[in-house]
Amino acid sequence: MVGHSGKRRTAKQNDKDEEETWVDALDQALDDLNVNRLTTREKALTALQGILRKHNATSVLRSRTEEFVQSLLKCVDNGESALEIESALQLLGLAFLNHGDDIDQGDQELLYQDTADSIRRKVKKATTPLIKAKCFETLGLITYIMSLDIDAQMIRQEMQAVLTAQNDADDDDVLAAATLAYALTFIISFCDDGIMAPALIQEEMDTMLEHLAVLMEMPGRAQSAAAQTAALMMEAWRACQVDDQDENQMNELIHTLRELSIDPIDEDDEEEVELFDAALSTIESGIAPSRECEIRHKTFTLETWATLIPANAFKRYLDEEGLAEHLKSKDVLWKLYNQGDMERSESESDSDEPSLAAQIKYTKVSKFNKNMVYQENKKSRTKQRTTARSGKDTKYL
Repeated sequence: MVGHSGKRRTAKQNDKDEEETWVDALDQALDDLNVNRLTTREKALTALQGILRKHNATSVLRSRTEEFVQSLLKCVDNGESALEIESALQLLGLAFLNHGDDIDQGDQELLYQDTADSIRRKVKKATTPLIKAKCFETLGLITYIMSLDIDAQMIRQEMQAVLTAQNDADDDDVLAAATLAYALTFIISFCDDGIMAPALIQEEMDTMLEHLAVLMEMPGRAQSAAAQTAALMMEAWRACQVDDQDENQMNELIHTLRELSIDPIDEDDEEEVELFDAALSTIESGIAPSRECEIRHKTFTLETWATLIPANAFKRYLDEEGLAEHLKSKDVLWKLYNQGDMERSESESDSDEPSLAAQIKYTKVSKFNKNMVYQENKKSRTKQRTTARSGKDTKYL
């Protein structure tokens, strides 16, 4: 009788194995982030990237949100290898994407401030352009996810300072990342659903277009990022129906883009050529871009730079499967792809989030230890925040 019951239990468990395997792996990797051995931490970071790129772990991470972020910040601040630092920065973007709506807004903002301050410190100490570029990329994405106007304005100004200075030490990847981070924060500030004063966009363009034109004459990713950002600004400008446009400045920008479109750096890169053509069409004639993307056999069309730029940013963090899962439950993505409420309710039932049983199993693991870690991290976070507010300079330059 006991053996028969055991077989039934095993058969039932086998049906859940596929679902619980990645949850258990996630749990173990989170624990391994705090071990002393570098190779163990690197392995955990790699495992977490693989899991979070394709799964929606919002419910699973609910009880360990702050612990996860603080563990990643330790890896960023004290990382012993480039791999550890770069992986932790990538995972910070995924961590914020997996924040649930039930997390207190105030707590989320505090986590964001801690993260932004940590990234600023790392930019100053970055030993390689790749780490510096990853800092800017992550900072832009998490700011876009949080969509806080004041923080977006601060980060936009900081990226603007980086692009204005264009230090010799900043290579193509750094300038490209800073440009796209600027674009993401520009969207928050100037491309919302409200009515934007044309004078504000005019002022921003007067400051930035000259620097974007310089970047567009450089070979590489910065050239592409600058073209997208210039098109984004013109798109926002026209949306406000600005009549008194500076024709000389706009004609100079159009000429620069036209030359790049005709003679691109890489003639074999059709996507780059199409990007420049699309950007030129937006600036010159106000023609919106049109890009199709397929997510689980469903085609979506992105028709503004304000949706195309963040969509490409999320693709650097999520694969198609992960994008599909987060699309169902995250407002920041749902609105990006312009889906209706009825369609959303129909698709939510297909989510790969763990079952209630798996969630309960997960949240019972080391509950006492999790609380201890939470309290210690909270004390450390308060101390760091006090230090950060003591008036020390946080500029990049």
